Amino acid sequence: MNLTVNASDAMPQGGKLTVETQRLNVDEAYAQERPPLRPGQYVQLVVTDTGHGNGRRHEARIFEPFFFFHDQGVGKGTGLVWLRFMAS
Repeated sequence: MNLTVNASDAMPQGGKLTVETQRLNVDEAYAQERPPLRPGQYVQLVVTDTGHGNGRRHEARIFEPFFFFHDQGVGKGTGLVWLRFMAS
């Protein structure tokens, strides 16, 4: 839910938020390129929005706890951190 709130904050003039699931068959080659992923059947969650984005300058820090892309006091700074934790 936090991720969708963050996406909404990135679209103050409105936009489109899409949440999709799809089956993902991970083979040995794909898994080797993405440790600690293992071969097998997975469900992939894909979330996209038409917001303004955070730019390349923030990419290296997107999973840091309490790193804010926006003004302090807006949001919690934990959305992507929790997603990474849950995916691990």
